[in-house]
Amino acid sequence: HGPNTSGSVATETVESNEELTGKDVDASGSVSHGSATGAHGDAAHGGEAHQGCGHDPMGLLSADHQVILKKLDEIEQQIKMRDANTLWRTMTELENIIMLHSIHKEEDTLFPFLLDLPIGDGLVSIIKEDHRELVTLMHSFRTGLAESRILDGLGMSIIVCLRSHIRKEDNEFFKLIDKLLDHDLRTKILAGFKKAEDAFVPVVADENTREQLKKEAVAMKRDEMDDAIAAALEETRSSLSGCCH
Repeated sequence: HGPNTSGSVATETVESNEELTGKDVDASGSVSHGSATGAHGDAAHGGEAHQGCGHDPMGLLSADHQVILKKLDEIEQQIKMRDANTLWRTMTELENIIMLHSIHKEEDTLFPFLLDLPIGDGLVSIIKEDHRELVTLMHSFRTGLAESRILDGLGMSIIVCLRSHIRKEDNEFFKLIDKLLDHDLRTKILAGFKKAEDAFVPVVADENTREQLKKEAVAMKRDEMDDAIAAALEETRSSLSGCCH
């Protein structure tokens, strides 16, 4: 099952790897049902991070990045603390933020407006490829958490790749776009962002979601899971030299 970029949770199973995976951790405790809604608020409205960016679409996206970076700091600490149950909730929040920000705001809203601007298709394609890699890694990591396992290699790859991706967008991609936007285009993009925020339905980190991931993992053949995870890890290793690209 590949990642579903419509906003629903796509599932992939992850298998322990002696080099990249830590010990299994029990994550069977209770899960808050409100955490995904909190993630929706972080990504859609940004709180203090979005103040002063009301008429600046690139500023709003960069403010989203600050929310994401804070989540990555939390995840990094939770991996070190072996806190699988909290990681399950935090990863759900991160996936919701990424789905709204990267897929619905950037790809579905911003990118179509770029078609008539002098921006090379290659750069947009690279950004989209980054998104697909990151969404796949996050789904795989969260499926492991649903099965009470913290897979360190996948978790740290998510952190490294997302931080690199954010630097690339903030320092290169957004600056390039910002120079080309006139007032009318900025207004249209901002209206599209608001529409995406209003329509977005976040995934909830509840036990139903956990059980669904477990069932789909069991339904997959073990050798297929092994091959898929090995390929994902190898692709991540190869891209780490410039991750993501």
